[in-house]
Amino acid sequence: MGKTANTGVFISLPVNNHAHSCDYEAISTRLQRVPDITSIWKSAEYPVGDAGIFLEEIKKNKIGRIIIAGDKPGFIKPFFTSVLAKADIDTENISLCDLSGEFPEIADSTAWAEAKLLCSVYNIPFNTDLAEQIHQVIPETLVIGGGIAGIQASLEIANSHNKVYLVERTGTIGGHMAMFDKTFPTLDCAACILTPKMVEAGQHPYIELITYSEVQSVSGIPGNYTVRILQKARRVNVNTCTGCGTCAEKCPSLAKSEFDAGTSMRKAIYIPFPQAVPNKYLIDEKACRYIQTGKCGVCVKVCPVDNCINLDEQDKVVEIKVGNIIVATGFQTFDASRIEQFGYGKYPNVLTSLELERLVNASGPT
Repeated sequence: MGKTANTGVFISLPVNNHAHSCDYEAISTRLQRVPDITSIWKSAEYPVGDAGIFLEEIKKNKIGRIIIAGDKPGFIKPFFTSVLAKADIDTENISLCDLSGEFPEIADSTAWAEAKLLCSVYNIPFNTDLAEQIHQVIPETLVIGGGIAGIQASLEIANSHNKVYLVERTGTIGGHMAMFDKTFPTLDCAACILTPKMVEAGQHPYIELITYSEVQSVSGIPGNYTVRILQKARRVNVNTCTGCGTCAEKCPSLAKSEFDAGTSMRKAIYIPFPQAVPNKYLIDEKACRYIQTGKCGVCVKVCPVDNCINLDEQDKVVEIKVGNIIVATGFQTFDASRIEQFGYGKYPNVLTSLELERLVNASGPT
């Protein structure tokens, strides 16, 4: 082993209560006996805002390089890159030692992990023959969130002839941008930018829209994920619905419109907004009288398409295999009623910016 600079080791512990694949405490204890390792840190959280603590110890122990080991160390590298830059140390002096993969079936996986880490410390190539595994890389991509970011990402991937699953929790893609009138700074029409992309995504042969759905779980390894998706019951068949609107005309139940930020009312069976993709009706189970009380069913009686509406349809879980995941979930608006001093919810002329946006929109409720 050659002489190396004083080394600091940051051990990234598994998060979300995931079981440790090896004994990180034992590894940490053993590393304390290695002469060239002068500092050891352990955490299951991203070390945001703690740069001062690391800088102080780096200067105190004259640390010249950092090893980031453990669970998904690549996520921590940008932080330590900035720390070394502040300490006037070459930012290339960072090494990653990923211990989050499956360990070979040997008697002591902790010893295997410790050996791999020590090889990183002393810049010795680690014999990975024991751990070599071949995994199929799946070309399909999951995009979570059907707003403008998710739509654009889906189109760019699909245009390269790769399959995309676009999952959106509401009944249509489009997201918040569909609610806007103009976009800053050019004051271009938001719908003029968005709706052509929505239609293109809805008709693209390489994009599968999975609306009114939410991701339940993700398992697997990079390049080969198994994703479970909860598809909530629309109770309207998207393949046979013609969008004629007869059901909504006769529906007796009302609910606040999410698209108009609660400033107008819609029916329990509805299309989120006129340019929705897919442009098909769905039923709000919280507002539907039949689902809540077992009485009504007017929409079924007036629908001109046989068996198009099934009020007893249940949620289902589908499973897909993907190799890439893009998270484009957008934002959630703040509950303004929490700031009591402004009187939101008490005074009718106190509005949120999104409510005002809908009121001034040419296609809004006013």
